[in-house]
Formats: sequence, structure tokens, C-alpha cells
Amino acid sequence: MRIIFFTGLITIFIIFSAGSSIEASDFSFLYIGWGSEPEEVMLWEGEPRDQEKEGRKLCLFYEEDLEHLFFLLEYCFVDEKLVSVRYWNREWYMNPEGYMDDYSRIQDFLEDIYGTPHIKEKIYTDEAYRDLFDEAICLSLGLLTYRAAWDLSDYYIQHFLYNKDGISIEHLLKFDSQEYKYLIDEVEKEDIDSFIWRGVNTRDQGRNNTGAQRNTYPSVQG
Repeated sequence: MRIIFFTGLITIFIIFSAGSSIEASDFSFLYIGWGSEPEEVMLWEGEPRDQEKEGRKLCLFYEEDLEHLFFLLEYCFVDEKLVSVRYWNREWYMNPEGYMDDYSRIQDFLEDIYGTPHIKEKIYTDEAYRDLFDEAICLSLGLLTYRAAWDLSDYYIQHFLYNKDGISIEHLLKFDSQEYKYLIDEVEKEDIDSFIWRGVNTRDQGRNNTGAQRNTYPSVQG
């Protein structure tokens, strides 16, 4: 009986450890921790391929492979504290279907780790386009944005596919610290179009008078 009990405990431990390692091995920033200083990130990641600094904000850039796709990994700091991490897909395709396939691949990967997102939507600039064109055309013309989001205890995840200017399709995965969200809010108020928050400025904020969560849709400016 004791053998069966301890065997069960070992099995549970192995399953738990395997589940944890999937997340940690693919997102190295989770080892570093929110609030870390730039020097701590560089000790882990090495020298960045590039960096940008403006006022209170600093970004360090690295190259990263995620699900066999090439991403630009961006560590974002405010007041020397790590507050946000972004993965920018840098694969290039002639057709929008390539970007849509990549988005689906990463979306499946995220759902395997974090489960069903609390937001999963397709946002049209005008609902009339939904029936006029297929999704690939809408994406290529900047008429459609894909968005998914997970609201976790330590960080808030958002996954986007959008066309910011009718020319360039962007595939972005971003993790924002819950603890240091106030710093993110402060710099967005100071300069909402700052380079550090370029691409999208989105976060579920507040509730409407029915108690339902209100969506803040992606900004495709900047």
C-alpha cells in the first residue's frame, strides 16, 4: 500500500515538473523575474543585439526561437525595472496566410500551456468587411486584428496579429507584469506613442455598467 502511495506521489511530481518546464524553458524571462534590472537580464541573456533608451524607458533586444519561428525578443524597463516582455515575429511571407499560420501555431502553443484565453476575438474595423472579404484579404488591408488574452496572477498575456499601416503585418506576443502595471500606465500617460509601447496599446480596463469586462481594442498607430 505504501509503495502504491509513494509511486503515485512520484508520478504527480513528474507530471507537475514536466508542465512547469514547458513554460519556463520556452520563456526564459520567467527565470529572471519582474522588477529585475537590465544588468540581471544581460547576465542571463548576454549582450543585447541592440538597445533603445528614452527618459525613464529602456529596451533591450535579442533574437529568440519560439516554436521554430524567428522572433525579436524585447525586454522593456521603466525606472530600471523589468515591466514588460514582447516577442515580435520576424518571419517574412509573400502572402498573409503565412502570418495567419504562424499566429495559429503560437496560439495553440499558448493554449497548451495556459489553457483557454479569457479573450479570443477577431476585431474588424467595420463589421461589414466580415462578409465582404475573406480574412486573409482583411488582414492584408489592415481591416482585421486577431487578439487573445490571458489574465494571470503574475502577468497579463496578449497575442496579436494585425496590420498597423495597411502594408506591414505584425505578429506580437506580449507579457506585462501585474505588479508593475502602474509603471506601464505612467509611461503610457506620459507618451502614449513612445517607442517602448509602439504597435499596440491595449489592456482590459474597467467594467461597463452590466459588470461585463470591457475590451480595449488594439491601436494600430505608431
